[in-house]
Amino acid sequence: GSSSDINRAAGHDVARYAIEITGCYAHHNLLGYSGTAGNSVWAHNNVFVDNVRGVSMFNEDTANTSFNRITGNLFMGNDWGVALTLGPCGALGFPVTDCLVENEIDHNLFVGNRRHGLSIATQEGCEAFGCPEDTSAHAHGNVLDRNGHQSPDGFGDGLHVDAEPEVADGLLVADNAASFNADVGLDAAGVTDGGGNRARHNRSGVDCVGVDCTA
Repeated sequence: GSSSDINRAAGHDVARYAIEITGCYAHHNLLGYSGTAGNSVWAHNNVFVDNVRGVSMFNEDTANTSFNRITGNLFMGNDWGVALTLGPCGALGFPVTDCLVENEIDHNLFVGNRRHGLSIATQEGCEAFGCPEDTSAHAHGNVLDRNGHQSPDGFGDGLHVDAEPEVADGLLVADNAASFNADVGLDAAGVTDGGGNRARHNRSGVDCVGVDCTA
């Protein structure tokens, strides 16, 4: 966390990220990688196995967590593969609309994670203290297979979105493939549908919520 915000002017079109994480094997940890209060991190081509959370990103204490890219990784057997949590925003000098923007989660493989493959949620009470309304995250090109079969809360999803409406509409979901998950393949009410999503054979019989899917 707390890496430099060098992407602010150019977005993801930069010569380098502040931190690059690649070629790592993170296993049997509480957090395989914690991106709390961190900006401009590129985590790619890593393996996250049997952690509570493979990758956790959270704008803790209203700090900024933006312009991160999680791409080309394998998440297998974690409780949550990736958990992106949106907390209150606006203190520490950051505008209320500028705490958690332009995070990309793309072209990862989520297999057999116990609760959800990819979870994007707002922290409880966020709306009372200032949810980051201009939150933007992109989940695209991911494969989510056989997740949620060991969730103590019931059955989990491939992609699970539980966010306030003003936050959810900043989440772009496109070109993902979800199959054989314990509940819904892509449970993404209120998001922006980028198209190209595919889902089949998810246990609930409902393959997609909030986005259109083909088999």
